[in-house]
Amino acid sequence: MKIERLAVCIVLAGCALAVWFSITRGVSGEQLPTFTLSAEPASKVIPWWDFDFNYTISISPTNLPYSVTLSATAPYDVMASFSPRYLIPAISSTLTVDPCGSIVLPFDTWYTVTVIGVGGGYTQTVDVSYIQTIPRHHLYLPLIFKP
Repeated sequence: MKIERLAVCIVLAGCALAVWFSITRGVSGEQLPTFTLSAEPASKVIPWWDFDFNYTISISPTNLPYSVTLSATAPYDVMASFSPRYLIPAISSTLTVDPCGSIVLPFDTWYTVTVIGVGGGYTQTVDVSYIQTIPRHHLYLPLIFKP
């Protein structure tokens, strides 16, 4: 299979931020290879005071001739962002999850964020999950801590 590829790097005002786009097309009607998304770790137990935690998202195989655009669906108003948002082969992305929105979600409940990758004419998904726990300690006045 012959692949034509054009990659363009845009650097904004001298910043270290570079966005990679790639335009890929198979020649003679051959189909491009598919990809698989993976997340590390797949699930997390988060203490109640931690409102900003990360997952590593990667694609395989690492020799894809196209980039993959990432997005996410999350419960309620949980914020999910990627850095970078466009995956190129052999580079991973950091998914940052921030459940601290305007709606207070119940603690001790598992929540799932679905990561969606689109590239090469394919769409793939992978789920990550988390639970925010509250301590099982008691606080007595005048401020005596007992486990």
